[in-house]
Amino acid sequence: IEGELFTQFERALQSHDPGLIFLDADHRSASINYCLKAIDQYSPAAKCIVIHDIYWSKDMLRAWHAIAENSNYTLTIDLFEAGLILPNLEMQKQHFTIRF
Repeated sequence: IEGELFTQFERALQSHDPGLIFLDADHRSASINYCLKAIDQYSPAAKCIVIHDIYWSKDMLRAWHAIAENSNYTLTIDLFEAGLILPNLEMQKQHFTIRF
């Protein structure tokens, strides 16, 4: 889906109801936070959210650290190039960093 994030994202969630969401659009924490709120509202059953370029900038890294500490996101995995969020697992909060 192409277009301006703040005009297309919610519409895309409403029309597709995705299980896997790959975020690689706007490398700012404000945009990531907007997307995560929209996902919670329009696609709460999403199984996996991928955030690309979590080390892109200090701002993105701060956003990723906040996500990793957020107890609403049950499992988070730092793959350096991307961060994985598995939000709806029935388990205790866990965060992993995988180095390869």
